[in-house]
Amino acid sequence: MDPRVEVGVTLTDQFVSCLPEYFETNAENKIHHDMKQEITDLNVFSETKRFADAYKGEVLVENISEFYSIRDKLLTLPTFVEVYLNKSKSSGNTTYITKGKFIVYLNTTHPAIQQQLREILGQAEVLINEGKHFALEICLDDMLKYWYKANFPDSGGFSFEAEGANICVTNFSRRFHECYNPLLWLGCLPVMLLCGTPYCIYRAVKCIDVEQKLRGSVVYIEGVNQHERDTFNQILRQAYMDGLNSTIQQPPPYTMTSQPSIQQQL
Repeated sequence: MDPRVEVGVTLTDQFVSCLPEYFETNAENKIHHDMKQEITDLNVFSETKRFADAYKGEVLVENISEFYSIRDKLLTLPTFVEVYLNKSKSSGNTTYITKGKFIVYLNTTHPAIQQQLREILGQAEVLINEGKHFALEICLDDMLKYWYKANFPDSGGFSFEAEGANICVTNFSRRFHECYNPLLWLGCLPVMLLCGTPYCIYRAVKCIDVEQKLRGSVVYIEGVNQHERDTFNQILRQAYMDGLNSTIQQPPPYTMTSQPSIQQQL
């Protein structure tokens, strides 16, 4: 396994078909990562119902102690994010959308990734210590859209988007992005004037929104084999033993491929 991996992407179906040991599927076919309550901890973000123990895209912190807890987890523990990468094209009154379901592995201990996380989390720490309301968004969407577009090119006219790719830490509430979408303002001006304007004014007064568009090298990675799964389990066990001072330098439990061979599955 190559410790230089910054961001790894694999199809959700491949991830689910060969889960690392500390993920389990229950009778309702939902995935848990802390079912045994033993020595493992992970960060899992998913806005779907697939992961039972996941953060649903937003982590609410009510005090500085809770903020420090999630800060340290984001800087030291393996982080997985379930996302949809979509491409769409309109023709007349019809819009054609192709959705790809992926699990993103964020190597938070890679120097390039951790430096960005420390910088943005440091800004949030200052705000919460000053008693201010804030909403910090760690955005993976731009780099994932760039990767998706580069690896699955089509004829012109397609647009690309990533759903569920942003992680929010807040002591207020997550920002309602639709109220800041210029296309919605153009298409639904009366509604946006009635609802969007009061919301944007209220939000500007009550909360400081901080956004970090994460930059990183994205690679497609295949599912695990048993040896790699065992290695990953050892990494998790050592991370627990080392606690918050862990300096894990291992990539996700997958074998990298030079080119994703998944186009036919999307």
